[in-house]
Amino acid sequence: VRAQGKEAVLSASTPYGSWYDLFLSAIKRYGLSEILIESSTEIPWGSGLGGSGATGVALVGGLSHYFNWPWKDDKYRIAFEARALETEEMRQSCGWQDQLAAAFGGVNLWTARSDSQKPEREKHISLIPKAKALGRHLLLVQTPKQDNSRSSSEIQRQSRDDISLLEGMVQHALRAYKAVEEMDYTALGEAVGETWEAIKNFTNG
Repeated sequence: VRAQGKEAVLSASTPYGSWYDLFLSAIKRYGLSEILIESSTEIPWGSGLGGSGATGVALVGGLSHYFNWPWKDDKYRIAFEARALETEEMRQSCGWQDQLAAAFGGVNLWTARSDSQKPEREKHISLIPKAKALGRHLLLVQTPKQDNSRSSSEIQRQSRDDISLLEGMVQHALRAYKAVEEMDYTALGEAVGETWEAIKNFTNG
């Protein structure tokens, strides 16, 4: 595996506990051997910006096409396989949003219900005609602090205040989607700002 200027030789017998665990989980899950995997990203893992989820989708998507797996063009399957690398193989708490966002692209409005194992995509905006305009109005800032967020299931086991914050973030997402549809940058900034304040409460600042 070559990734982010680092290199390592991994096998199914390699124990977890290194920087390469995401790649190792794919090796163990799919029984890979004698294959070179190269990866690069501008978004560091653990920054809270979906870097590991996007890398997992790229990894699974690339492998599925390389080996011509029957579900290679199934975006849902690729996203869920990428999530499984973290939840089933690495035994980490992980939501769906980062993998689904990476697999489908654009701006999407998803609905996830407790009685369903598959979030439903209700709406989609292709960013192709709007990407340049959005790029002129958005600034992505990386902070040095590592992400220490909790999954929704972990939050739901906590206080009612935490659940209230989570419900509020649902409304932020709905407003943000509408703002992107209307290219209302002020409303989009306000919704993102409110979400950021809620996230800081989840991560103790």
